[in-house]
Amino acid sequence: MNKILKLRIDKYLILIIALALLVRLVFTLFFAETYFGKNDFYVMGDTNTYMRMATNLVDHGTYSTSPNNPEGVAARLPGYPLILALIYLISGKSIILSFYIVIGLQILIDVLSLYFLYHISLRYLKTRRIALITSLLYALYPFILVWVPVVATETFSVFFMLWGLMVLGNAQKIRNCLFGGGLLALSVFMRPQLSVLIVIFMGVYFITNIKSFKTAFISVSFMAIGFGLVYSPWIIRNYILLDKIIIFQRITGGIPTFNSDVKAVRKYIYSIKSEWDPQFFQIVRNEEVDWPEIAFISQEDSLMLKRAEYLAKNCGSGISYWAEYWNKENTRMPDSLSCNDSIVYYFNTLRKRQIEANPFNYYVKIPLNNFSKALFKTSYVKEKRSMISLIGNLLFVYRSLLLIMGLIGVFIMMWKKNLLAYVIFIFWGTVYFYLCFVTRNLEMRYFLNNDVLMLIPAAFLINYVLDYLKNKKAIKNPDY
Repeated sequence: MNKILKLRIDKYLILIIALALLVRLVFTLFFAETYFGKNDFYVMGDTNTYMRMATNLVDHGTYSTSPNNPEGVAARLPGYPLILALIYLISGKSIILSFYIVIGLQILIDVLSLYFLYHISLRYLKTRRIALITSLLYALYPFILVWVPVVATETFSVFFMLWGLMVLGNAQKIRNCLFGGGLLALSVFMRPQLSVLIVIFMGVYFITNIKSFKTAFISVSFMAIGFGLVYSPWIIRNYILLDKIIIFQRITGGIPTFNSDVKAVRKYIYSIKSEWDPQFFQIVRNEEVDWPEIAFISQEDSLMLKRAEYLAKNCGSGISYWAEYWNKENTRMPDSLSCNDSIVYYFNTLRKRQIEANPFNYYVKIPLNNFSKALFKTSYVKEKRSMISLIGNLLFVYRSLLLIMGLIGVFIMMWKKNLLAYVIFIFWGTVYFYLCFVTRNLEMRYFLNNDVLMLIPAAFLINYVLDYLKNKKAIKNPDY
């Protein structure tokens, strides 16, 4: 009977995998262009930077945004550009062909991620039905689906994260600790927020296995060694080249769109409201800026804000690199001709005064509003495409529903003292706090890895409810 059941369950997994592959192929081939509203749907803001660093490595032997720019050697973490460099070399140095190969590869590895997620659920929760429900949720999860055909780090970051967690599910073996730690280091090379995951996993694993102190200590130590062996060369290399300790990346290095003027404007906007749109892009397009009333603390500050806004529109070098910049005769302004220092001074001064005048708004109201938007975001696209907007809004409602289910499920799992539940919840809380309260940058893709892991407790809750209904029916009808 058990063999028959196993064959049947395995068949279900194969069907879910086939469904996932079909959905990804259909979306990529027939719907991605419409969804993103452009022919080159596979290109997003960071794609060109990743590809430029990859081509510079292959063509010039230098991992940098520019062969002649020493500041650009740590502009991006190396994981994704190294993959692009290899594919660029294999494709005969054709960028377009490289993009197509990457899309095909990401479809395949995302299906493999589903397989990893199935085994993570099975290993930590010991129930095949939960594992199958998790797999089905992932197969049809829209926010992993839409990133598959985009040349960006999201798909690979999820892939290495899930692979590492699956391997660490059998942490009693030293080789698994080494290999799992190394895989999580590769995931950090894709998405720096994942750096906390290895720390959380090691801490939870050690505490939950404290009774076997020696064994737990050895396992955790080899996880750290595996992580360090993979990740430490990046830090050492940066120190040798720049004489600075750069653990992750220096995003301003060689990427003008994040010059000091852009960072100062953005940080000021984050001190008065959630999200930097539309104010930042109104500056870029030389439109009247819709500053919220709280921005005008005093007449002096109001005049300073107008002055800062004028300078940002006319002589901010970083702002001039944005595609929508209004003055086409003055795009890509060199730093030597800019007024970045004045822009930074004015906006930083305004930000400091804003925090002093409205501390509750800055420290409490805005972060909580960020958290609310991160959890219950209900709008996606800015274009006036009614059908696409409606679909995007519905997808975000679906995401919020799954997150709520995941939170309920993870609390039940923690009540049952499940190791993975502690890891998922602490990781979720840490990343959400960091993005909502510290950086305040609410790009929804930064939450993707947390969303994926939350599918496990969401599936647990679904299974929990199904078991409850089944038991309730059995009590009412003993013959059931």
